Amino acid sequence: MTALAERTDASRVMSAGYALMAVGVGALAALLDVDMSLAALLAPLFIAGCGLGLCVALIAATAVGPVGPDDAGTASDVNLAARLLGGAIGLAVVTNIFQGADGETDSPPGAFVRDDRRLP
Repeated sequence: MTALAERTDASRVMSAGYALMAVGVGALAALLDVDMSLAALLAPLFIAGCGLGLCVALIAATAVGPVGPDDAGTASDVNLAARLLGGAIGLAVVTNIFQGADGETDSPPGAFVRDDRRLP
């Protein structure tokens, strides 16, 4: 566990982390513009990253902490598998949402491939 979570309640640290992520992503969504500079992206991404940093270590510690030493590897693997599966499903959902956002259901073959890499 992190030093901050050991001094306070881990659930409060995780709640603060998720709140920071929500503020950072919300600010990014509110400020996002086509002509936005890279410097303007830094503050919201930094805030969201700090929130993520507060949560990731505590999630792993919470998954492995309650089990005995013999089951710690299994608990860690289940935590990793759940995190990867959630990321893959989330990416698939977001990709489908953005792909259908323009109203077209089909993309032409190779639409997202650079011209020099198209298959004949």
